[in-house]
Amino acid sequence: IGLVQYSDTPYTEFSLSTYQNKEEILSYIQKLRYKTGGKFTGKGLEFMLKQHFVEKAGSRAQQNVPQIAIVITDGDSQDEVKSQAQELRQRGIKIFAIGIKDANETLLRQIASEPYDQHVYSVSDFATLQGISQSVIRKRSVASCNQTAQADIVLLVDSSGSIGESDFEEVRKFLHSFVDSFNLRPDKVRVGLAQYSDRPYQEFLLGDYSDKRDLHQKLTDLIYRRGSTNTGLALTFIRDNYFRLARQNVPGIAIVITDGESNDDVEEPSQRLRNLGVSIFVIRVGRGNMEKLHTIANIPHEEFLFSIDSYQELQGLKESLRNKYISSQPHSYKLVGNIQQVQQQIKSAIDTWEDAAVARGECMHYLLFFPKNP
Repeated sequence: IGLVQYSDTPYTEFSLSTYQNKEEILSYIQKLRYKTGGKFTGKGLEFMLKQHFVEKAGSRAQQNVPQIAIVITDGDSQDEVKSQAQELRQRGIKIFAIGIKDANETLLRQIASEPYDQHVYSVSDFATLQGISQSVIRKRSVASCNQTAQADIVLLVDSSGSIGESDFEEVRKFLHSFVDSFNLRPDKVRVGLAQYSDRPYQEFLLGDYSDKRDLHQKLTDLIYRRGSTNTGLALTFIRDNYFRLARQNVPGIAIVITDGESNDDVEEPSQRLRNLGVSIFVIRVGRGNMEKLHTIANIPHEEFLFSIDSYQELQGLKESLRNKYISSQPHSYKLVGNIQQVQQQIKSAIDTWEDAAVARGECMHYLLFFPKNP
C-alpha cells in the first residue's frame, strides 16, 4: 500500500515498498498531517503514476500483480484530470473514485475505470468512508473471480400487469447493470432471460449473447408484456427450454423477480427445477405472497430469498446476488473420461473453488482422492 496527499502539489506519505506490515502503516496514519491549499487532482494523478506505480517505488506490475488506485476527493479540481486518468488506465491501473458530499459526478467518472457502477462511489460525509472499504475490496475480489468462474444463469422476470410501466423500467436498469457484472463467454458465464405474465416469453437463451453491446441493445428493446401472473408455468418453461441446454458440472442458477402473486401452483414446478440441480434465488418486490415464494426459493431462505419494498431498490441487490452466486460454486465433481480429460476437469474445478474462496476472503486447501486400481 502507498499513500499520497495532494492540494496545490502532491506529496508522498509512503510508497508501496515503505512498510511491510499493517501495524507500521496504521501507526503512520495516526500521525498524518492535514495539508491545506488548492485542489489539483490532475497533478495528483500524474504524480501517482510517475512516482508510485513504478518498480523503484515497489510496483509489481511486471509480476502481473493488480495495480489499483483509490482517489478520494470532496469537490471539483482546479486542473484537468481526464488525460492523466486515461494514462493511468492505459497502464492497466484500475481506478476507484470516491466523492465526498457534493463532489462533481462528471469529474468522478472522468477519473474512474468503467463500469462506473463498480468504480464510482458517492458518500454524504467523511465519516461514511468507513463503510466503503470492504465494498471496494469485495468488488475487486469478485471482479477477478468472475474472470474464471462458470455458471448458467437464467433471469425470470415477472412482466404482468401488476408491475406497471415505470417499475418495469427499473427492472430493465437492473438487468443492464447485472449482466455487466460477469465475464460473458461460452466457456465461462452464460446468461438467459425469460419474461412471463399469463404465459412465458423467451427473450434469449443461454449462450445467445457473448457480445455485451448486442446484449444491452436487446435489454433496451425489451417489451413490457402485461397480463395475469402464472409463475408456475414460467418455472416449467425455463426448466424445459433453458436448463435442459445447461452444461454439466456448471452451476445452474435461476433468479426470479416478482411481486409475489401467482395464479397457479408453484410448488411442483420449482421442485422439478431444483431436481435438475438448479439453485433458485427469488426477489420479492412489495408485499406479495411470501408463502409461495418460500416454496420457490432454495433453502436456507435467508440465502436465497430477498425482499425489497420497491423496484427502485433492485440495484442494491446486484452485488449480493453476484457474491452469492460465487459462493455457491460447486465443491464436488464427477470426473469422467481419459486421463487428459480428467486433468482438465480437475484444473477447472480447482479454479472455481479458489475463485469462491477469494470472493469470501478465505484461504483454501484441497485434497484430491483417486481410487487405487484393483
